[in-house]
Amino acid sequence: MKKKFERVAQSAIAIAALCVSGYGFAFDGTVNFKGSVVDSACSVSVATQNQNVEFGAVAKSGFTGVNTGTAMKKFPITLENCSIVTYKKVTVRFDGVQDGDYLKLTEEADKATGVAVQLLNPDGTPLALGYDSAVSTLVAGTNTINYAARYVQNAAAVTVGFANAQAQFTVTYQ
Repeated sequence: MKKKFERVAQSAIAIAALCVSGYGFAFDGTVNFKGSVVDSACSVSVATQNQNVEFGAVAKSGFTGVNTGTAMKKFPITLENCSIVTYKKVTVRFDGVQDGDYLKLTEEADKATGVAVQLLNPDGTPLALGYDSAVSTLVAGTNTINYAARYVQNAAAVTVGFANAQAQFTVTYQ
């Protein structure tokens, strides 16, 4: 019985040694995590976070050919509580459903056709969807950046109807 117990004990030790010897531990590299904690650049004003730009009723006769458009309608994006310790400049990127170079009208019943929405930088130059706007310099406190939009004819014929569109914006600090 004693020999049987010794054999069982020796077998258990041998099995344990085999299990442990199959694994080797070594350090293969190091991961360093780096960064910094900074003041938040700004916060988007609640008043301009979700806004409506009202074009009103626009006459079909105002469109006289492809790439002609209505007068610009300005809309602000206001940044509040800006600290310029870390970031001193800002760009805004608008994203939405594209229709050529323009923002496509929302799909809905009785939608106008042959028209899209063009976005413009504060200086009036075209602002392509999905690209950063012209750079604006921040001041400490509140900053208002006035972008603009207008309807643009983008097809040979224009039909009457609803002309609504939607874009999302992202603010990037530099």
